[in-house]
Amino acid sequence: MSTEKRVFNKLFKNTEKTKTNLSSIPDELRINASNLSELGKTGQKTIDIAINVNNVLDKLTDDVRFYNDYKAITYDDLNSNIELLDDLIIKVENLAEQLFLEPKEIDGYVMAVNAVIDAKRIAGDMLRHNLLFDI
Repeated sequence: MSTEKRVFNKLFKNTEKTKTNLSSIPDELRINASNLSELGKTGQKTIDIAINVNNVLDKLTDDVRFYNDYKAITYDDLNSNIELLDDLIIKVENLAEQLFLEPKEIDGYVMAVNAVIDAKRIAGDMLRHNLLFDI
């Protein structure tokens, strides 16, 4: 076999191998690009979830801090004001009795009684509804 023919045969074989290899590359490109695209979507979803959860946790943390700062103070203030208003209500009731009036005829009495009822309910609820964790 001549040198020319051998070179031609080698070139022809290499060209066929290259064509075969080249024909599978577009499929591999598409498959890998598709896989990477799906991974990107999953990655973006994890980012969105992290942002959302962090925002919720920030709000929750703010709420817990507010609770921690104000629960005891508010509970104590409620009870102090309940006692104060209860004392005033008793004075009004005694005064009304002396004047032969119904206590509800005295301006502000009904409002005071309702405020005490609401405050006692809230104070009781504050004792029953506590956070089960702290920050």
